Amino acid sequence: PPPRLVEQPRRFGPLIQLNTRGFLSNLRQHRMCGLSIIHMAQQARAFWRQAPRKGPQKKGKGGDPGEQSDGEFLYFDQKGSSKDNGKAHEYSWRDWIDIAVKWRQVSEPNDPVFWIDLLAPEAFAEGFGLQTPMVTGQMNVIRYYPYFDRALEVVKKLIVDSGACNVHDQRFMLPRSKLDQLQEAKSCHDMWEVMQQGFYVEPPCHSIARPGKSMAGTRITLLQKQPDGFDFTIRTPGTPPRWVEMDAEMSHVWR
Repeated sequence: PPPRLVEQPRRFGPLIQLNTRGFLSNLRQHRMCGLSIIHMAQQARAFWRQAPRKGPQKKGKGGDPGEQSDGEFLYFDQKGSSKDNGKAHEYSWRDWIDIAVKWRQVSEPNDPVFWIDLLAPEAFAEGFGLQTPMVTGQMNVIRYYPYFDRALEVVKKLIVDSGACNVHDQRFMLPRSKLDQLQEAKSCHDMWEVMQQGFYVEPPCHSIARPGKSMAGTRITLLQKQPDGFDFTIRTPGTPPRWVEMDAEMSHVWR
């Protein structure tokens, strides 16, 4: 590769670093991130320069798109981890994200990276949950507690606007008599005193593929943890209905 191109990962790689307490700098991940950005940019450019057309595939080397002609479409390395692995298909957003998956695995081979909808059917149907704890028990999690104040304000606003859901997924509205107490809450204990039960809220995601429609975003959850603590977390359940909506959105914006 041209020397100038090889130097670019040093410029882009550090963008992955989260500059907050608890996150150490990993030079290897910086390099792999930089290479991933360049690789993804090259393939996105190739895709957008020529819209996919139905027809026989033509493979490139190392996962790169081959030369294109009428009736052909971009094809990703057959060892990709997407659902169309090894089959002729139009180059999709999943193929594009697979590039990041592969470079992430190069940066640390022992870290698992997988597609949620390719888990065992039973696990996918139950909903694979991604969880980011801000408070667990009586401990403020050093990596994620900096999100606490912002998350708390989002929770307050959503409770006022659209209520909350209890642990049985039943939506309820807070009595108007408690709204002032809600606005004064500054801690998990304060929120529990107001709500008197475990709950979660879901910020809305406004659809681009279906203008005027909203989808359920990630969940901000508060649960009591015995004996004297709370779990205040950001949770994203990867359920099949959510995945269908997300896939439709990504497919729309990719094209």
